[in-house]
Amino acid sequence: RRPGARGKGTLCHPACATPLQGPDPAPRTPRAPPAQPRERPLFLAAFYLLLTYAFASFPTGVVAGVLWSDLDVRDAGSGNIGATNVARLLGPTLGGLTLLGDLLKGLLPVLLAPLVVEAPWYGGLVAIAAFTGHCYSIFLGFRGGKGVATGAGAMLGLAPWAVLVCLVAWAGVFAWRRTSSLAGLVAAALLSPLVWLLHPDQLWAALALFAGIVLRHLPNIRRLLEGREQPL
Repeated sequence: RRPGARGKGTLCHPACATPLQGPDPAPRTPRAPPAQPRERPLFLAAFYLLLTYAFASFPTGVVAGVLWSDLDVRDAGSGNIGATNVARLLGPTLGGLTLLGDLLKGLLPVLLAPLVVEAPWYGGLVAIAAFTGHCYSIFLGFRGGKGVATGAGAMLGLAPWAVLVCLVAWAGVFAWRRTSSLAGLVAAALLSPLVWLLHPDQLWAALALFAGIVLRHLPNIRRLLEGREQPL
């Protein structure tokens, strides 16, 4: 065999019989593991629900009445702490501020809920905690309002498009009959089917809030059926 001859199937340098080796293949970069949802301890999730309940227990209408005119709205008018009774007793400005405050008591905790637990179901629990705090306030001996404004604020954070349609319906019924309870009940009845169409993952929360609103409005429903509900 002649020097420098190439063997069959072997790549050799002409000056030697040492096979030539190609460059080492580049090492593969390991794939990053898929991002996992952030987990929070159970006690933090439970603590936030209790904090939401306490925050929503703040009686906006009562505080507004006492600060503005030294009047406890629970002892005048319908006795309710909501925006309608405040507006009837103290004027539309205080009524509007009460409405805004009650709405924010539901909206803000729901918007912050993903910082604690990212799962959509947790936002629904926060909405129910806010509604419960407004209706059964720890500052008022577990009494409170009807929950329409706070429930609307909570659902605004969970199902904004459905709530916006309900607000239009509320405004239309209120302009027609000037009765806040009727407008609130109509809007609450529309909420569940709209959430089912637009935000189905929050349907259970919408149904729970609707049941709570109806429960809180049972005396109003009786007066509406008897024709004794007073307009604003």
